[in-house]
Amino acid sequence: MKRTFLVLVFLLGAWPAFGQSAPQEAKLILKITTQQSTALVGEAVFFSAKVTNEGPVTANVKVNSGDVLGPWLYMKCCKEALVIKAPDGHIQYGSFGVLYAVLKPGQSKTTSEASPGGLVLHKPGQYEVWAELQSTGVAAFPTIAPNLPRYEYFWKGHAVSNTLSIDILAPTGIDAEAYKAFNGEPMKHLDGLLKRFPTSTYAGYALAEKVQDYSNPLFHPVPPAKQVKMAYEEGKTYVIFPDKAFEKYFQQVGTFLKGGRVPESLRTVLWSFYGDQLVRRGRFAGAQEAFREATGGAPPLDAKSRAYYDRAEGFLKAFKAEKAGKEVAHKP
Repeated sequence: MKRTFLVLVFLLGAWPAFGQSAPQEAKLILKITTQQSTALVGEAVFFSAKVTNEGPVTANVKVNSGDVLGPWLYMKCCKEALVIKAPDGHIQYGSFGVLYAVLKPGQSKTTSEASPGGLVLHKPGQYEVWAELQSTGVAAFPTIAPNLPRYEYFWKGHAVSNTLSIDILAPTGIDAEAYKAFNGEPMKHLDGLLKRFPTSTYAGYALAEKVQDYSNPLFHPVPPAKQVKMAYEEGKTYVIFPDKAFEKYFQQVGTFLKGGRVPESLRTVLWSFYGDQLVRRGRFAGAQEAFREATGGAPPLDAKSRAYYDRAEGFLKAFKAEKAGKEVAHKP
């Protein structure tokens, strides 16, 4: 969604162990992925990342914001960067956040969402994107005793990820209109997109932003099997949705899905959400089609999308079980 670039901000969450007497020269394998092989000029591209320690020793990983070739920002020993190579060969760098971890040999960590803000590119063409981690393995911290710093030792090395190719396309039709209307920055005007260009590709991001994050443990949606059962028994879960603003939003999602280009990074969330609402309205055929659209690709890596993917699969299983139960009940 997937990107401010935080390829590993949620990836690694433990402070490095102290007391090491020398840097650890373990082999770290860094891999980045995206669901978007193509995107429009001005559209956000989202990434996820995975780091694996291939040994031979446990690695205390500590990398702080900065870029590989630019100035040190915090610790002179540690650097990281999301590297973007433009079609003309120009290189630019983006920070992808702060990470801490203790990785044993064979252990991996994966981001749930690599770059929440997204990577937005403004010129058409094919871009190459990769990530890098670089560390000298030792850092000196001041203490109360003059000239007696405390030394910390951790992973030493330079990890370079795989390279992804992203085709950035010039917007056409309503997308071009939206891009021009907002001076090349449509992603900064999400509310305006829904009002003026509701079926533009960019508008999909405004819609997805409003969808509840079911990966958050504070949300407790009705389980799919129970919701399907209730809807079949009652014909629909409710007659008129009490929140007019939400009903309008539901209609906007439907309009976008039927008339717009749905970015791959938004497909699961929007189709699953829409199908959920159709079940509540007793529109079962349309709901099942929406859930099939939501699960049509590989399971997404970010937590929010994966929660909606799993929920869509749950609905499809519930419909199948409901159908099987009715067939058994009608047998002589």
